[in-house]
Amino acid sequence: MNSVDYFAKLEGEAGAALRRDELEKVYLKLSSGIRNGVVSELALQIEGQDEIVLGPETIMTLNLPRPETVMLYCFGSVSAAPNGQIPGLQNGLLRFSERFQEFGTHVLRITNIAEFSKRLSLAISNHPHLYNSPFFEGGYGQVDYVDFTDYSGAIGLFRKPIDYTWQREYRLCFGAQLEALNDRGALELNIGDISDITEITSVDRFIAHPMSVIARRYEIVDGIPVQVSG
Repeated sequence: MNSVDYFAKLEGEAGAALRRDELEKVYLKLSSGIRNGVVSELALQIEGQDEIVLGPETIMTLNLPRPETVMLYCFGSVSAAPNGQIPGLQNGLLRFSERFQEFGTHVLRITNIAEFSKRLSLAISNHPHLYNSPFFEGGYGQVDYVDFTDYSGAIGLFRKPIDYTWQREYRLCFGAQLEALNDRGALELNIGDISDITEITSVDRFIAHPMSVIARRYEIVDGIPVQVSG
């Protein structure tokens, strides 16, 4: 696992919107401007002095504390967006972007999510140098892709620029004390052998063959999930 500081400063990538993201360590972005007919302006007041109104193009950002110790692990996920739709799904078939070739040559597919989560949780709970924080928003979840062109508000660890939408990212994050990191500033979290709950395939095959996806809806009735139509 690498840190948000690592991804914010990553150099040497040929493609845009791959791993480098300058907003990765930004928790909050505030900006002046006009939105929906309402004028917003930023002002500073220091030690009780008169307010200083900043210009109409002012942008202020607040970084996550100790970004070099906030660690990320990124998965791809076939999940519905906040609007309930699975991006790219057409007639029950889902194709993945050819840009996945820029990550490497092979894909590791997890075939038993529940067992993988169990082993991952055990490794995290047994590690003596990991920590949680309200900044981590629960520590795992699907990334929401946002147009930050005229954005003002929270960014955090689960919102990324809309250019990264093709990655379909689901991420894990937590803090790690400096003594847990290797000499490259990364965290090596050993969760044991997972060959029994994974499959490996080439990226070329992965993107050449669309995935069949059947979307089902459920309601909880008396504590039991019941499939519903529509």
